[in-house]
Amino acid sequence: MKKLLRKYYREIATYGSALVKNPKTPKQKFVVFFRPRAGSNLVVDLINSHPEVYCDGEIFGVGHVGKVLFPKLYLKGRWLRANNKNVYGYKINLNQIVKQGFGPKIFLSDLQQQDCKIIYTERLNSLRQAASFLIAEKRKKWVGTAENQLTGKVSIDCHALVSKIERLEKAISLEKELLAPYPYLHLAYETDLLSAEQHQATSDRVFEFLGLESLPVKTERVKTAPSHNLADVIENYDEVESVVSQTKFAKFLNQP
Repeated sequence: MKKLLRKYYREIATYGSALVKNPKTPKQKFVVFFRPRAGSNLVVDLINSHPEVYCDGEIFGVGHVGKVLFPKLYLKGRWLRANNKNVYGYKINLNQIVKQGFGPKIFLSDLQQQDCKIIYTERLNSLRQAASFLIAEKRKKWVGTAENQLTGKVSIDCHALVSKIERLEKAISLEKELLAPYPYLHLAYETDLLSAEQHQATSDRVFEFLGLESLPVKTERVKTAPSHNLADVIENYDEVESVVSQTKFAKFLNQP
């Protein structure tokens, strides 16, 4: 009941912001168009290192507010409430766009008309992305920090893993098809986010894309699986390897 009341309070307060005339609107808006377990939380942390930027999380996510009555008004209220920043962004994925009643093509077209920039985060290895998702579900922990590194092996269902990879591949294909007509900044987890040594260069690309000067960045986030070797994380890895090797996704087994 308390969570529900907080949801309604947050939603109503945001509508109130949208209905009040506010001259201090952000000069630049952007979205982080993401797929889960591809580093989008890390991207938000890095972007928020810049004093001129406020990047919301999943404003339409279940953990925040979920389905709202008036999504366009709610969205307007969110960026108006960040009126002390020159640049405002938020995270959204394809499922959330559909659940809010936005048509994906119309939603992206509206972004273009509003000069709202798009940052797209992708994980190139769908096997590792699917495994990360299933491992997080098993642990019921989705985010790791320096004080709370998630360790220990878990067992995962091999067939659920293959099914998850198939759904991911289809979703990624659809996302890229939808994004094809528009300019966007592409960030790949493996090449842009996996190593802490990549974070500053990646952030510099983002800041340039948003029309901002480069500044040093930092984050307290760490990988939920400190080891990059799946055998160190998946208890039944031999079984997983055997099953996946018989599928078209076998190529992912030897990729980072």
